[in-house]
Amino acid sequence: GKKFVCIPPGQACGAGAHDTTQACLEAFLRQSAPSGDEFKIMDFGAGTGSLGIAAMVLLKTTKPRLVAVEIDPEARKILKKNLLKNRVRARSLAAIPKQEKFDLIFANVLAPVLLAERNKLLQSLKPGGALILSGILGVEAKTFIQDFLRGKSDFALRRETRKGDWACFLVG
Repeated sequence: GKKFVCIPPGQACGAGAHDTTQACLEAFLRQSAPSGDEFKIMDFGAGTGSLGIAAMVLLKTTKPRLVAVEIDPEARKILKKNLLKNRVRARSLAAIPKQEKFDLIFANVLAPVLLAERNKLLQSLKPGGALILSGILGVEAKTFIQDFLRGKSDFALRRETRKGDWACFLVG
């Protein structure tokens, strides 16, 4: 019953061992199983693709679709290799797709990037969907989440967890 994901360490971020990646995966695993025919995932700041690939492997019983967003061209090359290695189909893009909605969004990048992209991330989330945010230092967590949700009354913090020096938020 075990499932495996192969993400070799390399130049791109996200081989899976970092506290922020682990916290995101744990937040994902706490979610209820998706219902319906299609489950759309976006891995924003995908790096090696570890989060999106892991979600796709774990959701094989549904019809998951993955969009991996990575701005760094070198990281996108590694991402594409990892998608092939793990037999996961995905669209790889350099920016958040406009007017596309997702059931689940992973956003594991540094706090300034998350704040700069917050409107696009929140607009991309389907009603009832989950946005998993990490890459935020624990000492910045309270200020970050207040800033991230300021003026966004349709969204709320569902859960906050800490792993090492890092915070992870589940927003929906």
